[in-house]
Amino acid sequence: MRMRRESLVAIVTALAVAGVSAPADAVVLCVKKSGALFLREACKRKETQVDPASFGATGPTGASGDTGPTGGAGPTGPTGPTGSGAGPTGPTGATGPTGAPGGTGGTGQVTKIDFRAAANTPSTTILDSGKLQVTASCDGTGTLSVTATTAVDNATLHSYGNLIDFTSNDFDAATPIDITPFNNGDEERTFVYSEPGGQIVVIVYQAASQDAPLGGTVACLVSGVAFVQ
Repeated sequence: MRMRRESLVAIVTALAVAGVSAPADAVVLCVKKSGALFLREACKRKETQVDPASFGATGPTGASGDTGPTGGAGPTGPTGPTGSGAGPTGPTGATGPTGAPGGTGGTGQVTKIDFRAAANTPSTTILDSGKLQVTASCDGTGTLSVTATTAVDNATLHSYGNLIDFTSNDFDAATPIDITPFNNGDEERTFVYSEPGGQIVVIVYQAASQDAPLGGTVACLVSGVAFVQ
């Protein structure tokens, strides 16, 4: 048995060393019962496939072959999961320059006018803007009288009501203007006053006398508001 094994080794080794040709596609070593060796694609009946390494017939490792060509790109992989969201907040930017100062607002005010008088009430100041002064009186017969006076020259005073309108474009301190309502003192009226220094006064009022204003509880009435700017 040892003799046959050694013979097989010798034969396979001799074939490898001598470069004995074998079929190009032979992949297995087959042995018959007689001990004959064949290289075949597959062993035939009554042949046994043997491993050359089992009896030391494997030759040394050959040199590495040339690197094959690069394979084609594989298919695109699935889309990855969505990220965790927005990134961290960036640092606060530098403070911008200070803007230009805005204009100065007005200092307007609203003043209530409310003259409720019995007969024989003397002249009473019902508005004083510092530039325009308005006074009212109620005589013994219950007749109303209203007067406007300016503290500066060259002022203007325009008056509009439900009766006669009038204007004065050269209203001076030395010449007060009688602004008593017409129609026995029963009237609604608007006055607009302005002066060279820039003050503006708008007066809106109602006046009544000799007709039992406020149910006859007063003889004369002047009631309204003044807007001073």
